[in-house]
Amino acid sequence: SIACCWLKLEWSTFAMFSEIDGYLDGYDGDKAYEAVKKLISESISDRIGLYCRFAHACYIRSNNCFKNLEKCKAILGEAHEACKKAYELDAKNKDVLKWCSIISGSLADISDGEEKIELGYEFKNYIDEAIKITPDSSIYHMRGRFTYEVANLSQTKPMMASKLFGNTSTIYTFDEALKDLLKAEALNPRQLDNLLFIAKCFLAKGDKVQAHHYLMLMNECSLVDEADEVMMVEANDLLKMIDDESNEETAKENSLIESAVSDDEREDMRLNDSIEEEAGPSDNEMSRA
Repeated sequence: SIACCWLKLEWSTFAMFSEIDGYLDGYDGDKAYEAVKKLISESISDRIGLYCRFAHACYIRSNNCFKNLEKCKAILGEAHEACKKAYELDAKNKDVLKWCSIISGSLADISDGEEKIELGYEFKNYIDEAIKITPDSSIYHMRGRFTYEVANLSQTKPMMASKLFGNTSTIYTFDEALKDLLKAEALNPRQLDNLLFIAKCFLAKGDKVQAHHYLMLMNECSLVDEADEVMMVEANDLLKMIDDESNEETAKENSLIESAVSDDEREDMRLNDSIEEEAGPSDNEMSRA
């Protein structure tokens, strides 16, 4: 019967989704990708679930070829198309908004020029909707990261930031970015990318002690893909910069102290000479005379 066939199809879909979720949980993007690709051409009723899983699989695969930007961009491009289809089906679905945000944001990070700007606007629209519905650690991280990038742009290229985002001085600040990033840390602690951006916010605020603390926490995290390796290289570079600057400051302080001591010693010698001159010749000198 039709009902029986429908039930069999739904059960088959459930079984396939369970298999795909197992691959995703195990961070096996390639197997998840192949499994989803087989289902895309079939008459699956849960197209949204299918597209979101496809985006997730592509995201994992992109992180495993992060050093090959061309390949990474091509994989994320596939995910981007799937996300747009899911968004057309349900623009208020929390998983759709989450993956639309993740994929558009990831693409914006590795794009240039007009494409980067367009993807940035697209990301902002998705994240604003996502934060209203069910904000989780990834949503807070992405909004905090975006706020940091705009705040940083406002300092390095203020005219460009103003042209793209209007008055950024009160909305996009390092303090605002830090609020979201620390919320993400509280909800899901010790995530490599979140720790890195918390540290970068503290650095931008001039707090090297806190920046150093969060960068050191990154050493406790496991590296699972190329994206993680790239972040650890950046973290180690920042740690070296902080240590070098700290050593320079210490050297300057020591130099100033030594200089001050030398000045005091010279002043003491001058005073002693002056006192001896005022006292006149000593008794020994008088007897010799």
